[in-house]
Amino acid sequence: MKFTIDLKSNCLQALSSINETVGKGLIVLDMNRPVGFINDGDIRRLILNGGKLTDNVSKAMSKKFIKMKKRPSYSEATKLLDNGIKLIPLVSDKNEVLDIIDIMSIIRIPIHDPRLVGNELKYLLNCIETNWISSQGSYVVDFENLFSKLHNSLYTTSTSSGTSALELAFKAIKSKKDGYVLVPDLTFGATINAVVNAGLTPLICPIKQDDFSIDLSKISKEILENTAAICVVHLYGSAVCMDKIIQLKERYNFFVVEDCAEALGSNLNGKRVGTFGDIATFSFFGNKLITTGEGGMLITKNQSLFEFINLIKNHGMSSKKRYWHEVVGTNARMTNIQAAIGLGQLEKLETVVKKKRNIHNIYYERLQNSKDKLKVWHEYLNIFSSYWLNLVIFKDRKNIPKLIKESKKMHIDLRRCFYPMHYLPAFKHYSKSNLNYSDSLYLYDHILCLPSGLNLENDQILAVCELIESVLE
Repeated sequence: MKFTIDLKSNCLQALSSINETVGKGLIVLDMNRPVGFINDGDIRRLILNGGKLTDNVSKAMSKKFIKMKKRPSYSEATKLLDNGIKLIPLVSDKNEVLDIIDIMSIIRIPIHDPRLVGNELKYLLNCIETNWISSQGSYVVDFENLFSKLHNSLYTTSTSSGTSALELAFKAIKSKKDGYVLVPDLTFGATINAVVNAGLTPLICPIKQDDFSIDLSKISKEILENTAAICVVHLYGSAVCMDKIIQLKERYNFFVVEDCAEALGSNLNGKRVGTFGDIATFSFFGNKLITTGEGGMLITKNQSLFEFINLIKNHGMSSKKRYWHEVVGTNARMTNIQAAIGLGQLEKLETVVKKKRNIHNIYYERLQNSKDKLKVWHEYLNIFSSYWLNLVIFKDRKNIPKLIKESKKMHIDLRRCFYPMHYLPAFKHYSKSNLNYSDSLYLYDHILCLPSGLNLENDQILAVCELIESVLE
């Protein structure tokens, strides 16, 4: 067990183990029962008093330590750390150690972290036992099928990452039509990278503040006539209203790509995001709603696009004739190991979304006390959000650097909004000087992303709220 050492061990063995804990120390166990605590300072004092590294740990350990029968709350952990206590043995009624609690794991509040509590390990071990670990295997098929079922049984194919899914989508569009790809100014850089790598030309567009979507009222008829696709980014778990986009698609005959990397589980008018356009892509990076470590998914209602995408993601090699390359392709396949983890994650999607919405509700209700100074982004009209990240929009942008400074002292991870794409050296030449990007600049200056991980406890969420309130006083 991590952070423990047996009573029969010597001090040299203890030093080696302490080094691996980055100096946090060790709980000393006798027959799986805690009997002491030892750190490098204890061993140093033993040596100064004439002891040896070969001496038993009992000669150096302290018998003064704290044990608990349940995991400490955030406030309890804070007090323990203030008293210099970094490790707590969690014990049963029989005083047997069930777990060792690293106090910093409670104190630190990350922006997002993965939660693997379903069948992930079971499926993963099955991959290893059966030797199906590469890009073929039953879990790839099962993961794709379940994902397809959840999205109205559209054509579905897994990919090595969310970015590769986007690239495949735009390469498929490139095979049908050339021209601009309209992208919102507020997004992650992968959106534009994928467009460029697919051989198309991105055009960075102004956005609307309500749903972070492209403000189509600011896009000229001339541009729309030369547009190959619009990339809709459902940012932070929000859902973009699609009605006008679909109307323009029918009028100008362009493709609609939905980037749903941050919005799995979100709905619009009771319909899942990703099912409105021609192609949709999803990301399963470690900080997403569900994860495969790295990985992505692509869905489409267009069979010919689907067939082309599957062709190029497998080296451009024919599925009917092995080693027969019909087009130049790439390797964008998901492994069976990734899919095994993904399937275990996807099986619990409903529970995950419920947890995410509960986290949001706590933030929303508590921070209403400060609504004259900030706004918690909240779903509206016909949007059902999975709230991948919770956003706070401050009226006074000067509060953000203050909050970030104070959060570091409390080990609370806060994150700024994405930089506007037109502002970045890599992408600014894809913008137009006659377009007004003030709304995305405003959001960047005024938005702060709050911890939203699935492992968050209620008292941790309240600690974040208390931090915000203290800075606003």
